[in-house]
Amino acid sequence: MSKHFAVHRYLYIVGGLTLIGFVLRLYGLGNRGFWYDEIDLWYGALSGHPSSHDAPLTRNLVFLTMWWAKDVQAFVFHLVPAVGGTLAIPAAFFLGRALVNSHTGVLAAALTTISPAALFYSQEGRPYGLFMLLSAAVYVALLRAWRTPTTRNWLLFGACLTLAFLTHMLALQVLLVAGIFMMVNSKTPRAFLAFVATATIAMTAGASWVYFRPSVTSVFEGLYPLGISAFISTVLASLGPVIYYPDYQALNINPLAEGTAYAVFFVAAFGIASLVKTKQRPAYTLLLAAVLVPMTISFLTLGTKGYWTWVRYLAHAIVPYLVLLALGVTALAAKIPQRRWRWLPAAFVGALFLPGWCQWFADAPRNRSQDFRFWASAITAVADKYRGVIVYNKFETIRIANQYLTYKNDPLPVYQISGGKFHQLRFIHARGGLTKIAEISQEETQLDAGMYALIAEDIFGCEVVPLTSPAMQVKALEPQGDRDHYPPNCIVSYSK
Repeated sequence: MSKHFAVHRYLYIVGGLTLIGFVLRLYGLGNRGFWYDEIDLWYGALSGHPSSHDAPLTRNLVFLTMWWAKDVQAFVFHLVPAVGGTLAIPAAFFLGRALVNSHTGVLAAALTTISPAALFYSQEGRPYGLFMLLSAAVYVALLRAWRTPTTRNWLLFGACLTLAFLTHMLALQVLLVAGIFMMVNSKTPRAFLAFVATATIAMTAGASWVYFRPSVTSVFEGLYPLGISAFISTVLASLGPVIYYPDYQALNINPLAEGTAYAVFFVAAFGIASLVKTKQRPAYTLLLAAVLVPMTISFLTLGTKGYWTWVRYLAHAIVPYLVLLALGVTALAAKIPQRRWRWLPAAFVGALFLPGWCQWFADAPRNRSQDFRFWASAITAVADKYRGVIVYNKFETIRIANQYLTYKNDPLPVYQISGGKFHQLRFIHARGGLTKIAEISQEETQLDAGMYALIAEDIFGCEVVPLTSPAMQVKALEPQGDRDHYPPNCIVSYSK
């Protein structure tokens, strides 16, 4: 038994870490509710219609999970990213082992288990928890095919890449990383051609869904607007030590968070330096490309998106960055002459994670549906003023409408404005008969004259210019409620 454990001890340790990671990722999962983008995935899963944002794999896995559990609430809805983020822990181990050794892999798995960023994306009802797993799996399969270029190994690489494309179009960045690795490290032209052929087939099969949704490709908006220094600080803060989202027009990074981010970066840089010094070119080319390619593309293309929660586009760089961090810990420990003190670098990095971990622990149980409950209760409180609720027509419409209708407790009808015409939103049965969801009627609806509550995409004010158009005969009056929350933006008066 002891011999068996000695041979497989790393796998047992990673199994224990994975179990711990799963328990952590279940913490507060049922209390999270839904926010804007999550309700988009929720609606896409339950309606069976492709949403404007989500690729088919996550959407259909979420539906199958809810259908199997016969439950559409927050806990079941968030299970797919939670499981994906949990399986990223052994994926980090296999990536570290494939690049360096099993010891590095275990450290990478341990860091992935407790990483605040990895925990955050594992509990977000979006594709990023699953994408962390699949992007790491692509790199592991690539290394396997590169070392032993058999048909079976290339098929494994192609399958992982196809699943990554079915999860998110950021798989293009993963493919670019793989291409850079193969160009630098290909042993024979035949191996490189096998890579090109496999990647082409996988991209064609996995990304075919995007042909029917061209809006997904509209992501090139220009340079990041706040400068290189702000960009680097934001990236480093978001890759592990803290959970940080840019605050719209302001860049407000806590000094403690920024300090820990740069300290973690120092340790990761030490890991890269150790790889370069020992001439482990395959390892440092893959890890550097996996971190720098998403960063570079984001800086060159974000444009005005730099003012919102864009750091999610770096979720697939988290596991490679944590592998670099594990390498740094190992390299620093090797510099300590006395073996009994070699645990200090790992303890130092763990301490750097502590503030962000506490932030995640405090935030995880928060119900993020409260904003929409506030909308519903605010309208209900003065429902005698209104003839209905108008949802402004932009890309947020269906998710706002579904979120509002999910929590509304008043009898007022809900309308959408489209092309200067009103369409009523109605409840229909979701596929599988799981619940009812909102759908926009294709037929034009005639509104009665009177006062209506307005919920618009511009949630911070009442500046809804199209509503002042004489052709629509709708006039914005005054803001309602506390702007620090998300109340109905205005009252509008409609006259025929």
